[in-house]
Amino acid sequence: MCETSIKSYWPTRLRPIHGDSHRSNLMLHDDQFHLLDFDDCQNGVAVQDLWLHITQTENPRQQLSEIIEGYETYLPFETRELDLVDVFKCVRVISYTAWLQSRWHDPAFTKAFAWFGSEDYWINHLNELKNCELEWGQISR
Repeated sequence: MCETSIKSYWPTRLRPIHGDSHRSNLMLHDDQFHLLDFDDCQNGVAVQDLWLHITQTENPRQQLSEIIEGYETYLPFETRELDLVDVFKCVRVISYTAWLQSRWHDPAFTKAFAWFGSEDYWINHLNELKNCELEWGQISR
């Protein structure tokens, strides 16, 4: 699924993006939002920064529409980028697991994430990967 989406989309025009834009990386100060945590900046597509702002609300399609509308006050949004969200969701799930594994040698980490590596963790991890497409497909299509 991911490979097909990528091949049908690329090559495309890439632009600088935050790379990890989600609500925890926003700070409200003097009625203005400011982005934080720029260590994942890269070149990519706009939807990579936008999809993480969709929350599980009663009407996520409306929320997506409003986010795109806000984005388009600055730059045009290419709607075919929405087909890449499944790919980004899968990559995020896999990258988080890799991040945990890469820090597993730190004793503080093994205490903070004691559940990592358990059978339940891996069952949930695989289920989350399977559900990536299902969840987004209900919003974007």
